[in-house]
Order: sequence, then structure tokens, then C-alpha cells
Amino acid sequence: MEQYFGKASEHNERYEKFIDAFSNLAEMAVMINEDEAEYLIKSIQQAGAITVGKKTKKDKTKEKNLNYPAEEQTDYSEALDQLLWGVLIMKMYSETHTLAGGIYTGH
Repeated sequence: MEQYFGKASEHNERYEKFIDAFSNLAEMAVMINEDEAEYLIKSIQQAGAITVGKKTKKDKTKEKNLNYPAEEQTDYSEALDQLLWGVLIMKMYSETHTLAGGIYTGH
């Protein structure tokens, strides 16, 4: 099912909101399958941050290099950010679930 949830949030907003989500070990813990998400993990690890004005932003300067591998760019971490924003912040998920994959929001 597709779900549109508006314009992408600013990185500094996501950064502040996700600090708790990634340190949460309880009900809404964020877990990433290391065996299935190699490029996502690499994207997260290599997504540096810069401060512009008073806002924290992802550093995408490496991506201007045409030889920089696509799987190491920030696209995967951006996709995760958007997904987490929709689920954790905007509460756009179904209480029903299956264990077949995707996002599990069991309580």
C-alpha cells in the first residue's frame, strides 16, 4: 500500500526525533537486519553531518563525485528516514500486521 505523507521533513528535525527512536529498546525499537541491509547500513555509517546556520544537515559533498558508488550514498538512509518519519512521528501505520516482513508495529 502506498502512502503519501507530504514534503520531506528537514534533516535536523529527523535527527532530533530519531535520537530517542534509535536508543529505544522497548515497544517501538528500531532494528535493522544486518544480513539483509548491507547498503542501508553502509549509507547510514557514511552519512556525515554538517551544520549550516543552526541546522544539522546530511553532508552530501562526496556525492558530487561521479565515481562515488551509488550504494554508498545517502539515498538508502534518506529512504529509511522518510519511512521512520511516517511511522514513528506521523503514526501512519496499521495496527494489523504479519510477520512476513516490512514494518512490525506490535505492542
